Amino acid sequence: MKQIGILIDLLFPILDNSIWGYIKSNLSRHYQPLRDDVRYKERCGRVSTVVQTPVEFEKFYLYGSTLCLNALLDIFTFQPIRALVALFYILIRPSCIIHGMRERLTASQICDVVKIFVFILCCCIVRHFDLSVMYHLFRGKAIFNLLVLQSITDLVDALISGLGADIWDSLCWKLTQPPERRSAYFGVWLHLLLTIVYILSHTVVILLQITALTVALNSHDKLVFTIVLSSNLVEIKTNMYRRIDRNYLFYIACLDIKERFHHSLLLFIVSMKIMTDVGWNPDYLLVIVPDALWILCFEIVADWVKLAFVAKFNKISFHEYHQYRLTLATDMKSCREKLAATDYTDVVSRRIGLNVLPMGCVLVLGFCESFNISGIVGLGFLTLIFLGLFVMHIVSGTLLRRYENWLLSNTKADDIIEIYPDTDSQMIPPLEKLRPQINKDE
Repeated sequence: MKQIGILIDLLFPILDNSIWGYIKSNLSRHYQPLRDDVRYKERCGRVSTVVQTPVEFEKFYLYGSTLCLNALLDIFTFQPIRALVALFYILIRPSCIIHGMRERLTASQICDVVKIFVFILCCCIVRHFDLSVMYHLFRGKAIFNLLVLQSITDLVDALISGLGADIWDSLCWKLTQPPERRSAYFGVWLHLLLTIVYILSHTVVILLQITALTVALNSHDKLVFTIVLSSNLVEIKTNMYRRIDRNYLFYIACLDIKERFHHSLLLFIVSMKIMTDVGWNPDYLLVIVPDALWILCFEIVADWVKLAFVAKFNKISFHEYHQYRLTLATDMKSCREKLAATDYTDVVSRRIGLNVLPMGCVLVLGFCESFNISGIVGLGFLTLIFLGLFVMHIVSGTLLRRYENWLLSNTKADDIIEIYPDTDSQMIPPLEKLRPQINKDE
């Protein structure tokens, strides 16, 4: 028996390393994930981040896009009214002209008058642009040319947006300075000229985007899907494996809000132009609307994939999007104070990146080319449109205020952390100073 035991001991390593031993070890393998509880909890957290990030971003997008819509409506509704009130105030008080406008008008009224003046002037200049000439210039071009045009216009749009915000802030600051301090920098007229040149340049860039999108939509092989898909894939690849912190993620999320809102407006203008070309035949809606929805779906899915995996690879919690909403709400609340340093539309331009003046010029041009407005009927039509925009502005503004009051009143002051600080961060007071205003609004 002893010899048999010795023989088994000698043969056991051989059997264990044989095919039979390999099969036996795989059939009887045991492991317990609970032995590495920390690592598996981290994996579950990453899965939760990928799943929850799109949901939280859509909440952030809904709030941000409503801010963009409200800021865009303001240039057509309340700002012209405020400018007219300021001009009427000058007319009924001749001493304002004699002693200087700044002695009677507030800084915000001066900025409103100049903004509406620049906006109307740029709209009159843009009115002479012909979209059909630009369309036939790019019609029939190869898909590579359209891809290059789309890439260049997107890049220029991103670069010029930040510059435009700086130019407008400089102009507003220069307008409200005492005369003895203006000589230290460029003059007011030079700043005004730079503002007009910027708005016209940005408007041309947006018109080129509209032209490329119109050509792609009208093509028989649906080039628009190739352009949008390639653009989204490049965007995902660019941001997927970059080292990103929570502040830069806030910048990316705000940029995605601006891009989706921007593309939605472009699709609206392009659809309106195509319907005008076909005589507003309702049958063409069955062709245009599905294509536009597919483009928006591509944008949404690309944003979800990009933000979800960026958060996963950089270990950023999806709870950060709640903090991002708090940051925007704090910005908006501070701008509605009586002694605010900037208008809330300028904060939207600075934080999210949407400049409403060039987009407003494009909307005016698209509307003028799509509808023939003349006579009493045209005046009545414009009045109805103004009333509709006015009601939309009031409803969206009221909802935004209620949401901001609710969001900030249910948040402790210590929970709000300054996100993505820039030149506007010094204008934002702490939440404790906003508490009386929040309670007053409620």
